[in-house]
Amino acid sequence: MYDEVNKHEAKMSAFFLHAEEIYKVHNYIEICESALSKLKGKKQKLEEQNKLKPHSVKEIDFVTIDKRIKTEKKLIKSYIKLRSIQQIELEKMIDEQERELIQHQNDDNDT
Repeated sequence: MYDEVNKHEAKMSAFFLHAEEIYKVHNYIEICESALSKLKGKKQKLEEQNKLKPHSVKEIDFVTIDKRIKTEKKLIKSYIKLRSIQQIELEKMIDEQERELIQHQNDDNDT
């Protein structure tokens, strides 16, 4: 009985840890989206400045911002994939737990 309680507690702990990791990745996505929005705003300001005063903004500034925007987009895409994988893993863990509970109930009914 004691072993079953420990197993159950370990599984519940694993569920919470897994869910916590999903939440962390979700937060990383939000951080990247915020950074991306700021970069796009900065790029727009540079473009407006360049329209008012042609050649006032160096081309390297646009290149740098474009690279940073591209990097943020890649990060967001990677984090979304990771979050999806983590959610699938958590669903599998929950399904396995449900099967074990059903099996345990069936075993109890048989006795």
